[in-house]
Amino acid sequence: MIRGETDSSFPPPTGSFRKFTSWCKTSVPRHIEKALEKVKDDDEQVKAFGAEEAIRVCKQLLAHGHKTLHFYTLNLETTVTSVVEGLGLLPQPNLRELSWQRHKAMGSRTRAKGGPTEEVRPIFWANRQTSYVSRTNAWDEFPNGRWGDSRSPAYGELSHYYLEFKRPKVDRQKLWGLPTKQEDVYDVFCAFLDGKVSSLPWCEQAPAPETSAIASNLKFLNLNGYLTINSQPAVDGRPSTDPEVGWGGPGGFVYQKAYVEFFCSPLKLKALKEELDRHPNLSYHAVNAAGEEYTNTQGGRVNAVTWGVFPGKEIVQPTVVDAESFGIWKDEAFELWLTQWASAYEEGSASRNVIKEIHDSYFLVNIVDENFCADHQVAAAQAEANLSAVAAAGAAGAAGAWQEGKGEEERGEGDVGIPMDIFALFKRVITRHFTPEQLEHSSLNTLRENENLFVLVKELKAINQSTTTENKQLRAQLVQIHKELADLKAEMNRIRMRGYESNKPNTFLLSAGRRPAAAAASPSATHGNGGAASL
Repeated sequence: MIRGETDSSFPPPTGSFRKFTSWCKTSVPRHIEKALEKVKDDDEQVKAFGAEEAIRVCKQLLAHGHKTLHFYTLNLETTVTSVVEGLGLLPQPNLRELSWQRHKAMGSRTRAKGGPTEEVRPIFWANRQTSYVSRTNAWDEFPNGRWGDSRSPAYGELSHYYLEFKRPKVDRQKLWGLPTKQEDVYDVFCAFLDGKVSSLPWCEQAPAPETSAIASNLKFLNLNGYLTINSQPAVDGRPSTDPEVGWGGPGGFVYQKAYVEFFCSPLKLKALKEELDRHPNLSYHAVNAAGEEYTNTQGGRVNAVTWGVFPGKEIVQPTVVDAESFGIWKDEAFELWLTQWASAYEEGSASRNVIKEIHDSYFLVNIVDENFCADHQVAAAQAEANLSAVAAAGAAGAAGAWQEGKGEEERGEGDVGIPMDIFALFKRVITRHFTPEQLEHSSLNTLRENENLFVLVKELKAINQSTTTENKQLRAQLVQIHKELADLKAEMNRIRMRGYESNKPNTFLLSAGRRPAAAAASPSATHGNGGAASL
């Protein structure tokens, strides 16, 4: 039998809901029953409807003056989080407290005995956080601030729930296809980066926003058989409120070392390792399912790959690379090839054999670039430009020059010990054995990307120029308006002064001690005299 998500041993998506409502002896409104009937065979739509209905009811409660909402997650914290997000009660992602949190709702854990709050985690579980929480829930205390030899006991065993039953609630064959060769698997990883595949066994959610900065590089790696499952770009002192890489709240600055984690074949690892050993700024650790291991790091070393500087606080380093933890993660990472991917296909099928072959032979590798500074990025850009020049030469059909340049590059005598960016190194290794035709294809893709970037930059410059011109015009209009307002105020003051002068009483005669003429004594006197004369 093909083991898919339609296995009869699992209840239908609405089964647990009906069972729970029956157990609670509660009735379900008819309109909810009708709505569920339409989506009863699609677990994701059932959850989405439940979240929408919960948001609607909560909004009604809040609108009627209720100030508290109490949720029972029942181990479905993701659904409850989506409800709270839908109500607008969560902060923006850049206000997350620690770098490994997707949002502030995934707050740090703390022990009831008064132990320290959890502040640091190995980077390996960044995309499988529920698994990490499951494996560390029995710890008496969590590491806080630093991750060292004094940390808590060994990781607990991962239950079959997180390996076998916590699979994507969709048809996995439809999600990941029916691969007949390893290159088909490469395409699945590329599709995940493009947003066409919603999840992978090692990545429960879509790539984080910060991945956009290195997305084209990651896609190049996956197209060429380096199957990435975790990564982060280098960050050199960005504001802690940055919408993509920020964390920890306002007022701080955050830093990251570039990191990439991937599966690759032994042959690809051999070529990569030869280049890695020439650049000491790149630390690596590679291991396969059988435990065969290669590394250039010292045993027991813990490497902080994310840290932040905040006012009134010690330096916070929430994410680390730790060799011991990598050994634990390795077992889980390789097991996922079998329990989540290979199990979607019938025993003995070509697809199952392809996935099992990858599981049995590939290495899991992590690489950290110890140099995160901006000047290193400039050097990396120059190295990448040099590689593009080599590719362009091959694309132009200069086969002889390409062969000569290829020989020089394979010797690699000129840059031993010189820092090199992770992705520049990958491009060197990958393009080293390209034929002129492959170089031409790669260079054309690079040219297309550059053209797209050029067009985008040109459009941004045009928008900026237009905005600058509009700002100048607005500034001139504001100056003219201020001048006109000043003139109006001056004119109003003159009018006010003229009116004041015309209504001012003639008191200068009184002040001089003179009396007014009798004829002008008063209206009544004048009228009286007039009446007497007429008589």
